[in-house]
This record gives sequence, C-alpha cells and structure tokens, in this order.
Amino acid sequence: MSRGMCEILMSDINNDFDDLTAEQPKGESSLMVVHKVTLEEKSKRIHMLKSAADQKFNQAIGFTHVVRLIRKHQKPIIGHNILMDILYVYEKFYKPLPDSLEEFKQTMLNEFPVIYDTRHIISNMKV
Repeated sequence: MSRGMCEILMSDINNDFDDLTAEQPKGESSLMVVHKVTLEEKSKRIHMLKSAADQKFNQAIGFTHVVRLIRKHQKPIIGHNILMDILYVYEKFYKPLPDSLEEFKQTMLNEFPVIYDTRHIISNMKV
C-alpha cells in the first residue's frame, strides 16, 4: 500500500472508529498497525499526539517565537548597519514586506518602536 493511501486509511480509522486506533511504526511508510482500545485510552493517545504535535510546531517556529517576544515586550533592537537584517527578519519571521517604504517604516515604528543602529549613531556623532 502506498504511503498516501496508508495515511488516508489511518485518518479514517482514527476519526470514524471510537474503539480503534491506527498508527505507522517508525521507519515504515507503507505499514499500518491497528489496535483495539477503550475510549479512555484513545482520548489519552489523542492528547499525547496533540501535545507532541504542539511541541514539534513550537520547535519549528524557533526564531519566530523570539521575534514575537521582542514585539510583545517592546524590547529594543540594537545592531550595526542593521537595515538589511531588519528587512530579512521582517520578511522571514513576521510578514511579507509591504509595497512602499513609508508603509514599512510605519509598521516598524508601531511594532518595534525602539531600534538602534550603532553605525548611524556613530556616523552622526560630533567629535
């Protein structure tokens, strides 16, 4: 049986039968094991799988979580010649870049109000 067919069948079994649960053994993409279970066991298993999926999702978003925390707590962003870095982080971990520079600047000021570019600070110092 193909992997896709196996996944569809497992999904149908898990959703349509309260006393059955289907799973694939690790490393076996075309094999399926079906177990007879109680409602309580199935509920625990669903909770465990959901918890594992949530944990995997949280690990996958990685740096996006850091960006969200910086935004939430209004922490300053400090860097040297930081414009390209901000553009990259904005597009990859926040949302697509806006069409205009003015819209980008306004969004940055609203979402990340404190940004220090040490290159700009040093170049504008009067010595």
